[in-house]
Amino acid sequence: MLQSRNFIVFTMACILFPALVFAGENKMEVMDARGKKIVLRTPIKSVVVLTTDGIEVLRTLGVGDLIVGASSLIWKEPELWPELQNVANVGKWNDPDPEAIVRLMPDLVLCYGHNPGSSLEEKVGGLGIQILRIDCFRPSTIKGEIRTLGMIFGRDEKAQEFLAWLEAHEKAVLDCFDHSGKPIVAYMEAYSDFKASGTGTAMHELCKLAGGYNIAETTDLQNPEVTTEWVLSMAPDAVIKAGSIKRAYSTDSDQEIRDLYTHILNRPGFNQLPAVKNGQFHILAGDIGPGPRYVVGLAYMAKWFHPSSCGGLDPAAMHKEYMERFQGLPLKGYYVFPE
Repeated sequence: MLQSRNFIVFTMACILFPALVFAGENKMEVMDARGKKIVLRTPIKSVVVLTTDGIEVLRTLGVGDLIVGASSLIWKEPELWPELQNVANVGKWNDPDPEAIVRLMPDLVLCYGHNPGSSLEEKVGGLGIQILRIDCFRPSTIKGEIRTLGMIFGRDEKAQEFLAWLEAHEKAVLDCFDHSGKPIVAYMEAYSDFKASGTGTAMHELCKLAGGYNIAETTDLQNPEVTTEWVLSMAPDAVIKAGSIKRAYSTDSDQEIRDLYTHILNRPGFNQLPAVKNGQFHILAGDIGPGPRYVVGLAYMAKWFHPSSCGGLDPAAMHKEYMERFQGLPLKGYYVFPE
């Protein structure tokens, strides 16, 4: 009852006294993940972040201490997010609790472009709490999004430092193979079984960057449902399965990622695919595919697609540097199988 009363009081305050609530703040115009111009009041002194990708970027920028609330994903792997264990849990990343967010009265809420739905703006944004939809997982857009967040939080130099690192490693990957050669024909499977990663997905972008041809790119759907028969008929040279590994960072065993590999391999006829026969079937954990660590996943993919020319790449060393330098954590866990 008290929580509901506080919610109503805050709502009335926003409606009746907006000048008092937001006095003394500057304005900044930015572009969100939907291509929509958003005017934000700055400075940002407190933020609720619904995505782990966004949290990684804020931690890289050195403003993780401004996070006052996060989605329930944070408590599923506390070793990866030790400094956030005492912030408020505002519910699911794609279906947060609006009252939990309003109680915090954050200066900003960060979430994905299309999740949660528009009800977030209706229930939270309508009360004067700012919302910025920013993805931070697609290779084609993440650099601009990092610049945007650096600008919003006054960490332009930190953003540029990370971007310089990212671009240098991406260039090293792209320089290791001949882009004029025949592309590797690949089947990219999303987290769900028989859901391909089509055009518009981060896994599709990684495949293209690594010199592959994604067999699902001919469809207009981002994640078209496919059949075993279709995959077999396409006879891909490589199969990359995005793995939703529950505790990729904190696990001390590769059993979960091995089990996923075996699960896919046991599909009827899969052991006859050229990809399997040639040792080109791999699991790539989502932690290093879409997101701020995409360059690590890209390096693994290029190494698999072009073993003769890209064999010298060391994605694990790249990952280790990222975790220690930008996340302040040691590298642990299992992210690919087989490596």
